[in-house]
Amino acid sequence: MGQYFNVATMDSDGKVTSYNRRVNGEYTMAKLTEHSWWYNEFVGTMTKKLHRKPTRIAWVGDYSEGEEIVKENHLYELAFSEDEQGVEKDILLLDGKYLVNHSKKLYLDCNAYRERSNEDEDWCMHPLPLLTAAGNGLGGGDYYGINKEDVGKWCWDLISVEDEPPEGYEEAEYTFIDAH
Repeated sequence: MGQYFNVATMDSDGKVTSYNRRVNGEYTMAKLTEHSWWYNEFVGTMTKKLHRKPTRIAWVGDYSEGEEIVKENHLYELAFSEDEQGVEKDILLLDGKYLVNHSKKLYLDCNAYRERSNEDEDWCMHPLPLLTAAGNGLGGGDYYGINKEDVGKWCWDLISVEDEPPEGYEEAEYTFIDAH
């Protein structure tokens, strides 16, 4: 069966928010590879929430309860809470941006990523949900493409989207192409 994903965030003040992928009240696809695309409205809105705002973030699968990072950080309870909410559409694309992992002192040049990962102009996998996913590989609709071992490496780390790469951080070179 397919695994559905919700998103949990924790801002710099410790406020936790749970998101259920609804955009302007409309349901968006729940499986990881159904919504992890460059132009997806929910993912683009989550990207905007991280613009110049370091935030802990995890894309949590509903089969992930037994995963170590999920148990240690109570991510399942955070992502699938009674308070989960949708978002109002407010998209930021990663064109010309840098996805930054402050916990690991890494950044991803999103233009270079897109060149490496671009199957075609409209179907590039978005790195944010994949890098922050918890429980990938436990259900249908999960990411099984190239470099699947890199999925989740940034789960619950302090992430932001920046206009310039931060000084002293190392460039990461991830590539994701769906194996559909």
